[in-house]
Amino acid sequence: MSDATVYLFADTNLLIQCRPLEQLDWDMWCAFEEVRIIVSAPVLREIDNQKNRGNDRLGRRARKASAMFREILADGQKIVREHAPRVILSVELHHQQSKELEDRLNYQERDDQLIGTVHAFASQDGDRNVRLLTHDTTPLFTAKSLGLAAEMIPDDWLLPPENTEAEKELAALRSENVRLRKTEPAFAVRCLGLGDENIERYETTNTVYEPLTDSEVEELLARVKERFPIETDFGSTEPAERPARAGLMPIAGMKEEFVPASEDEIAKYRDQSYPQWLDDCEKALRGLHHILQAAAAPLTFIFLAENTGTRPATDALVTIEARGNFLIWQPARRDDDDDEDGDDEEGQAEDKIRLPRPPAPPQGRRRTVSALSPFTSGSAFDMFGRSGLAGLGLHDPLRGTYGPSVDLLHRQLHPTPRDANAFYYKPKRPMTPLESYSLECDQWRHDDGEEPFFGEIFLHPDQDGAQGALSCRIQAGNLSDAVSMTVPVRIAVLRISAVGRARELVDELTAAPEFRIGPRSGHAGASE
Repeated sequence: MSDATVYLFADTNLLIQCRPLEQLDWDMWCAFEEVRIIVSAPVLREIDNQKNRGNDRLGRRARKASAMFREILADGQKIVREHAPRVILSVELHHQQSKELEDRLNYQERDDQLIGTVHAFASQDGDRNVRLLTHDTTPLFTAKSLGLAAEMIPDDWLLPPENTEAEKELAALRSENVRLRKTEPAFAVRCLGLGDENIERYETTNTVYEPLTDSEVEELLARVKERFPIETDFGSTEPAERPARAGLMPIAGMKEEFVPASEDEIAKYRDQSYPQWLDDCEKALRGLHHILQAAAAPLTFIFLAENTGTRPATDALVTIEARGNFLIWQPARRDDDDDEDGDDEEGQAEDKIRLPRPPAPPQGRRRTVSALSPFTSGSAFDMFGRSGLAGLGLHDPLRGTYGPSVDLLHRQLHPTPRDANAFYYKPKRPMTPLESYSLECDQWRHDDGEEPFFGEIFLHPDQDGAQGALSCRIQAGNLSDAVSMTVPVRIAVLRISAVGRARELVDELTAAPEFRIGPRSGHAGASE
């Protein structure tokens, strides 16, 4: 058997009086590849007996150990440490006490039962490295007197001594006395990350959309122009007229005229509208990464602070600070009533991205006119719309002219007084990213719940990542020492080209069935 494995028969105090096995320093056994911690029957029985004690630490630790044994009941073992060395805890109840020591040990005693079990296991194979692991002196000396290897549990593995009930009660009285005599506010601060969970470290990945290359833009524009070439057929060039009809019935005294597209309309389409549309498509493709970036989820954080003391905090000042190669700010938020709608809009922001539709070429137009009057029916209605009869009582030409100005003047002359218990930005809300910003409150009430302080982390698009810390510092006129919470920040950057989304937009544009800018079947000027 190789010495790569050491077998440690654990005494009860390893599981009851020491820190959790995962927190112990196993480097002292680094000469071995594997450490096998064996819980034998005598130890398991003693833990079962102790778990029925009261709510003192011995009973609590025994119940915790018993629960751990139940978790590994199926496999019979638990990996405590993966490597260097690998540490495995196993429950092995099949080992018996050594019959050779029945005349030297009292197997009615739990310690002697454990030592007899170690002796029997070691005797089965003399090449195995078997040791007793304990913090008690008696089994340590007994084992060595029988020629068994034994190791003392290091003192730094032990839990600190537990206070007695009297000591706990005295400490509680002192704490209560301090609380009652305290004349200052007290604060509890916590931080929420992107998932609205409490965090001690802010670690995430920020997606950055890369712009399209010139060749990618040219390729996509070529597809757009191929699908929607500039129109050269603008319909009939000859005017025409026919009787106006309502269904199959002619309208007495009315006729329909077809007016061909004019040279000015054609020139405007050819020289302005169509080139401008292509230019707008190119600008949209080149700026798509900005739109996608704006639609991406921001790097938000929230500090939640509460005055848990017995006094309000006067002249309170809360400062949110970025320490590292990033900035922070607090963009304008919607009112709480709009949060639900705002969430929907944010979720659909990217879905609303579209390329501009191509302009419709002039194809001439029809109009219905009176056979007796030079005015079209549309012109007649326009004249009626401009008459006093059409607007009587329906339009106030001064509506909206003075209202906002009067409201603004009223607010300037009669400003709303500040709420002494509310927070206000000092000096104003940061509209651009900064290293820090502050909020102030005249009187921060105690026992009034948590106050949220929102913010977003800003990274420059050229950054490959960010690291540093976020800090929330609370100061007040009646607070001797500032209270602060600092959260380490580490942000990686994932760069994604916007070309995939750009191709989707071009596919949507070119596949849209309602676009038809070529010659229409049956021009408006055709006679019927």
